[in-house]
Amino acid sequence: MGGKQYIIRLGMNEIFLDHIQYNKLKDIGFYPNGLNIEAASRFAYLTFDKKEKTIINNFLICDPYYDNIQISLFKSTQHFSSSAFFGKKD
Repeated sequence: MGGKQYIIRLGMNEIFLDHIQYNKLKDIGFYPNGLNIEAASRFAYLTFDKKEKTIINNFLICDPYYDNIQISLFKSTQHFSSSAFFGKKD
């Protein structure tokens, strides 16, 4: 059955939360100026940093149209507090 598999290893303090649904790249804060990514597979997802207690927006681009697959991972420079997403605890 074939094909290569790639596994993204999260940081030691990072856990996967969920995938992000979006209509346009700018909806998730990604502006691909000068990048040709129309044919690439794109995955947007959130992770939680247990140490910093922040949520990180991640954007992964995979371009399989090369002999060696091209993969780029972008992480948001702005981290969000969990209370912004889930509300404050009482």
